[in-house]
Formats: sequence, C-alpha cells, structure tokens
Amino acid sequence: MLRSRLAVSVALLLTIAATNSCYLFGPGPPPPPNWGRPLSSGKVTSREPTSKDLAIAASHLPFVPQTPTSLTQPTRVIEEDRATGSYPGSAAVAFVYQTAQGQVDVTEVRYRSVTAAGYMKELHAIVDQSAADPVNFYGAFAWVRLTDGAAALSSTAADGSRSELTWVTADGVQMRLMGPSLTVTQAVAIANSMKPITISGSHGSSHST
Repeated sequence: MLRSRLAVSVALLLTIAATNSCYLFGPGPPPPPNWGRPLSSGKVTSREPTSKDLAIAASHLPFVPQTPTSLTQPTRVIEEDRATGSYPGSAAVAFVYQTAQGQVDVTEVRYRSVTAAGYMKELHAIVDQSAADPVNFYGAFAWVRLTDGAAALSSTAADGSRSELTWVTADGVQMRLMGPSLTVTQAVAIANSMKPITISGSHGSSHST
C-alpha cells in the first residue's frame, strides 16, 4: 500500500492497515481503498441500519461513536471485533453513507497501544515530511480547524480526485472521513456536523476502557 522511502511509524501503519485507507505516499497515485469495507478486518453488522441498530453498535464500543447530522442514515455499519480483529484490544466502527457527493466513509478507532497525543504527533510528522520531501508524496496535506476547535489533517490527491480528513476527538478516538470523490470543503462540513449517537439509559460496563 505504501510506496515511499520514508520511515513510517508503527502508529501510522496501524491506522493505515486497520482502516483500509491509503495516505498519499509515493511519487505516483496509490491504489484506492476498498470503499466497500473501510475496516479491512471488520464485518458488516447492519445494512440499512435504524437508529436502534446504531445504538446497538455503539453499545459494543468503549466510546460513544459519532455520526454526521448533515447526512442521512448510513447504509452500512462495519465493526471490528475487539477480541479477534487485526489489533486485539482496539475498538473500531465504520459507517458507510451514500450521499449527493457520492459514497462517504466515516471510521472511528481507539487503539489500545496508540495514544491520542502519539497519533497527533504522527499527523504533524506527515505534514513536515511532505514539505521537506514532496517527491515522496502524491498530493497535498494541510491543517484545518473544525468548529469544536479540533485540528484536522486534510489530504488531497495530486489530481484533486479525492480527499480525506483525519482528526482526534477530545476522548482520544481517531476519526477518518473519506470518499472516492469527496472534497476537503465537503469533508470539513460533514465533520463539523458530527454528533454522538444517542444511547438509551446508562452506558454500563460496555463502555469501560
């Protein structure tokens, strides 16, 4: 997936592998992600999910996932099994949407072994490396500020065909928003509409860390 001479950290490799995404490393375009399965080792647990289905998926996680209010209900929910997934102990969920802008994938991950601060450090390193060695990057990277104050890294392919947005929430969940024809402006607007899924009653032990 990576075609670069750059030394990419374990934290970044974890993110790329688990989310089936391609950061734009390398002098030429990387292969596209598998848009039908944004979590490479996850399984589809719900198709055309209702609000109840979303709440059930949320109850399986040690954090409260978010969905964008600017989009309709997702068409698919994909979950990573905490015991048998790619990275045992880590928790992940993905929501797939069909929109006027095309497909949009929202992936949310909390890794057991990667801290939020460490992940943000890696994102800053990407921007620094792309400026110092642009030959090894297919596309452009830039920081944008979300309305809640979070710093998000945008990445856009050199031909402008697609963009991704990556950020870390206040409770340490690593978010990725991407689509095969998504622009940065569209991605930021969607990210700014993210709200926690409503779960009836107490979160209980299912949301323990």
